[in-house]
This record gives sequence, C-alpha cells and structure tokens, in this order.
Amino acid sequence: MQHGYIISGINSNCFGCEACAQICPQECIELKYSFNRFWYPVIDVEKCTNCNLCKKVCPYEKIENILSSKERPVAYAARTKNNGLLEQSTSGGIFTELSMPILEEGGVVFGAVLTDDFKVIHQSAVNIEQLAVMRGSKYVQSRIGQTYKEAKEYLGKSRPVLFTGTPCQIAGLKTFLGKNYNNLTTVDLICHGVLAPDVAIYHIKALEKEFDTKAVKVKFRDKQQGWKKSLSFCVEFENGQSYCRTGKEDRFYNMFLSNYDLRECCFECPFTKTARVGDITLGDFWGIEHTKPHLFDDKGHSLVLLNSIKGEEYFSKILPKLIYEKAQLEQSEQQKLKRPTEPDIWRDLYLRSVLKNGLEYTVESFSRPRPLWKKGIRYFQRKFRKII
Repeated sequence: MQHGYIISGINSNCFGCEACAQICPQECIELKYSFNRFWYPVIDVEKCTNCNLCKKVCPYEKIENILSSKERPVAYAARTKNNGLLEQSTSGGIFTELSMPILEEGGVVFGAVLTDDFKVIHQSAVNIEQLAVMRGSKYVQSRIGQTYKEAKEYLGKSRPVLFTGTPCQIAGLKTFLGKNYNNLTTVDLICHGVLAPDVAIYHIKALEKEFDTKAVKVKFRDKQQGWKKSLSFCVEFENGQSYCRTGKEDRFYNMFLSNYDLRECCFECPFTKTARVGDITLGDFWGIEHTKPHLFDDKGHSLVLLNSIKGEEYFSKILPKLIYEKAQLEQSEQQKLKRPTEPDIWRDLYLRSVLKNGLEYTVESFSRPRPLWKKGIRYFQRKFRKII
C-alpha cells in the first residue's frame, strides 16, 4: 500500500475488504471514495509508523494460503422445507437455516443489510429479527466497517460466530484474524461482481421522485414471477404504491448485468473457481430443471459447496430442515465457479461519461435498450475471448 494512495489513482487489485484499516494500530488508514465511486485505503502519513501491518493483512497475495479447499468440494442441491422462509429468501433459504443453530447457541451472525438511507453495510445479528433483514441479495459492495474487530471479540469470548460475505470479504476476515478459530464458521457467496453503491441509491431516489413518496421496502431480487425469473427489482412506497420490474426493464439491473460499473478487481477475481475461501459456499443452483428435474419447482434452489471438514460437520446440523440431494459441480450452470465476469466493451465510455456528465445522465443514457449493432459487437467479443 502506498502513502497518499488514491489521490492520483486506484489500485485495481484492492478488494475493498477494509482489513488494513481495521488492523492499523495507529488508526491512520481511512477508506475514501475514489473517482470510480468505490472505497480505497488512504494512509495519513503524519500518523503512520511504517509497521507494515496493512501489507501483512492484505489478502491479495495470500489467497492460496487461506483457501478452505484446494480440491473439489462436496456439492449439494438444497432448499429449506419452510415454504414461508423460502418465499422470503433469494434462493433456497439456506442462509437462514445455517444461521439458526448459531443463534440458538447464543452466538452471532454477520451479514449484509440495507440501511434506511439505502446503503449496504455489514453488521451483526443475535436474534431472528436482526437476522431477517440480512436475507436477500444486495448486489452492491457492502461496507465491512468494524465487523472484523467485532467478530474477533466474540470469538475471543468463546461465542460461536457465523460470518457471511463475498469471497474477498471472507479472505479479509481470515487474514485479519491471523489464526483459525474452532468457533468460527465462514460462508462465502458465489459472486457476479459488486456494483458501485451509488447506482442503487440513485435508482431508489429516482423512483421516490417518480412516485412522489418515500420508499419503505426495497428488494433487489424478487421471486413473485418465480425463481427462474427472479431478477426483479421491487420497491414498496409509503403511500401504498409499488414498483416491480424485471432485469430487462429495470435500470438498476441494466447497470448490474451490463458490467459497466463493477469494481475493477471483479474482472480479474481470483475467487472464481471451485477452490473456495469459506467453509461453506452458497449460490443459485442454475440449471437444476435440466439436471435434477425431480427437485425443480421454481421456488428456489441453492447450490451448497462444503469446502472443509468444519463446513461438512456444520451443514449436517441443518439437514433435517432441508430438501437436499448430492450433486456434481458440472450439474450447475454457475459460471462464476469457472471464470470472472467480463467487462462490457462500452465500460470505459460509460465511466468517462460518469466523470464528465454525472451519474444521472449516464445511467439514463446507458440503461436504454441496446441497438442491434451493439449487441452484435458484444456477441462477437465473447466468441473471440472464448477462442483466445
């Protein structure tokens, strides 16, 4: 990490896990908003004592050493038997089922929540009410804040901890802790890449203006039209009105799926492989209607990867609550276990437009349906990369 970093540019390798800021004994590292609208660490050179703890804790160079599995994990297709929970969950409801044993033992669960001002942050839950707001996909990068420190305190007091997050966030937690804890279970998510947070805030604020009322509930992914068509962005408003659009119709999903505005490191993500950093990995079991049609009911099914002995033992606790079946990794159409997301061919143009014209103008311009010639360029770009 360089002094004054971010003032003149960004480090494309930085995950934004915030481990460096939390480990610094002088508290001289601050995560600041960059010109690309993500947070990057900046060192206060007046306070820095050159202890180099920030370099030692950075997970980027240590990925192979902190993986929970270096070979093929045990895979399951699974969903909860609780239909009410299944309806509230993005996929198969496995996150909540995994969390319940921890809460019942007096432990703590860490996950991402959407705040009242539509920011996504990590926080802890010690009861079912606090856990409920962690359900569901968010798709924007969450701020970890001080949760690594908080988790370490609970672990030191022998309280069981379940920590969930993107693979890079779990990697940051592991390097921050510096050792294994028997009372810690980690869950990483199969990740497409994280979107710039202000895109979601802008979209919700624009909808509030359109509907002339305040948003009171936001679902980044809704299953009203079924799990296979669950890419729907839904908002409930204070005056009783609601908004719900599919991925093709909604500008937030246009931005997310077009890959214009993902964090730089997502395009070379080192975690898009079957060797995982968490004890357990969760994602959607895409393609289950073809490979395991007897399980498919369009209510949601999770792909669960058990990456360590601890993960296998923990998962066995919740099996009575699940409908499940062992699977082969090849039976799932999860592309993010094979390769990182590719940047869109128009991404540089989009980012330049944000700097020059602002986010509102750019999102409105780029979220419109693409002309056929642009779609054609994107198609041949993918084909060419496959050949290479």
